[in-house]
Amino acid sequence: MIGPFARCIIITVVGVAVLLRLNPEIVLKVPKIGFVLYHFVKGAPIPPYFMHNQWANDTAWLNAGDVVISFTGKSGSTWATAVVHEIRTKGVGEEYRDITDVVPWVDFVRYPGETLEERIGFFKRAAKPFPFAVYKSHYCPPTVKVRPDVKSIIGTRNPVDILASFQGFLATHSKEFSDMWGGFPPLRQSDEEFHRMMLVDKGDGTGMMEDILKFWLGWWPFHNNPNVLVLNYADRVKDARGDILRIANFLEISLTDDEVDRIVAKTDFKWMKKNSNKFSYAFEAGGVQQLNGTPAANVVPLIGEGLIIKGKERHGSEELPSQWVKEMEQLCLRKVGPELCLWLKTGGPLPDVA
Repeated sequence: MIGPFARCIIITVVGVAVLLRLNPEIVLKVPKIGFVLYHFVKGAPIPPYFMHNQWANDTAWLNAGDVVISFTGKSGSTWATAVVHEIRTKGVGEEYRDITDVVPWVDFVRYPGETLEERIGFFKRAAKPFPFAVYKSHYCPPTVKVRPDVKSIIGTRNPVDILASFQGFLATHSKEFSDMWGGFPPLRQSDEEFHRMMLVDKGDGTGMMEDILKFWLGWWPFHNNPNVLVLNYADRVKDARGDILRIANFLEISLTDDEVDRIVAKTDFKWMKKNSNKFSYAFEAGGVQQLNGTPAANVVPLIGEGLIIKGKERHGSEELPSQWVKEMEQLCLRKVGPELCLWLKTGGPLPDVA
């Protein structure tokens, strides 16, 4: 026979289990470690505001002729989205409040509990004014479907520079955004905490940089496909105009010299830095991104310069401790091999490796 204390324990455990099943987002209320609890309770990834399962129903929103920009984090994906959008409008499109109003970030959950249906509604609204839709993602195959009727632009950057960029980037998130997601990203980290999250264990047994390198294991089998364009941040920094022309040619869009000049001016690093408020990934209740759901508050994820920090002035090998640089380079060699690691660092022609 079960005693009253045991019954109380059983009832409590069952009650908590039911509550977590009905509302797993409640664990995000736990300061600092809420995002880790969310990972184990809901199976959500880290970062907790990524939604990989959006790609499982891509036929509901991704149409023939659309473009997917799939980049690793901190590799110039926002720059690329701005460039592709301006090419799409030939540099004369209407001003956008935030880049995600015109180029949705497929993986980005704007607030806890946002549904797939709400996101699909937003995607359709964002695509309606344009001849084709453009979407951003940080995921790779097999999560991202490689479809013959959709063009994919993929890209990355020197992993050491990515690591250095993340250190400054995480601290540019607003406190309200971090609190909303259970303490992710952590806004105040010691060097030791940052090193652990990026290169050792972010809370799920792997470092964030390992996930970033896995991106290439997913995309590499498709890098020679005619509907896939591979970009390297190093090449784009050396010749931004040439990069624009290369993308336009891939998209089969003819541009006049004047149109290219306009696009260069509206995607120049100095212009984007001056207009950094357009690249803060902000949303607001009742805004163009909102359909049925209502976010808890008008939230601006990034403050200050946010994503637009150093650009081509970034030199991770000079900014990071030498031991971190060594660990990052060794991780790259283990995950993708010497030929691809060299290309990630220097750009140029793609290596001919299996």
